[in-house]
Amino acid sequence: MALTQVIGDGLAASGLPTGSIIQVTYATSAANTVTSATSYATTAIKTNITPKFSTSKILIQVQVNGIYATERTTSTGLAIYKGIEGSTMSSLKEFDNVSGYTHGSDHGDYGSHIAYNFLMSDAIGNTNNNRFEIYFKRIGGSGTIYINNYAANAYTNSSLTLLEVAV
Repeated sequence: MALTQVIGDGLAASGLPTGSIIQVTYATSAANTVTSATSYATTAIKTNITPKFSTSKILIQVQVNGIYATERTTSTGLAIYKGIEGSTMSSLKEFDNVSGYTHGSDHGDYGSHIAYNFLMSDAIGNTNNNRFEIYFKRIGGSGTIYINNYAANAYTNSSLTLLEVAV
């Protein structure tokens, strides 16, 4: 029987089947975040992961709830931002017009939610403390966009889950 060299935390340095989940990190946030800006602003939906292997990919699962637009012709843009903890964040993927004011009468749209699963197309490329954050903005209109706001300030939770995947 061949021996396999094991690194400090007990994971084999090689030989993990492709697609193996190495670790999972997640965070939830009930923070009601608001913006009327047309450029991306941060939310409280964020978490970190320090990959075991620089060749790993990160599967990003996002659940954003309680998207509320106050005015007609206003929609929401969401984005996943990434950076090494303590450094400048940069946009990884943007999803424009994910939710908007769709109600036929003259009042805001409550209760929208959106779920995204996104697999990075590149290996993470490092074993640093990587930070992922969800950003949002107003697209069109003149209204205000809220995250984690259902039916007049009845708050909900949104989440961000990161899975390190062996390749």
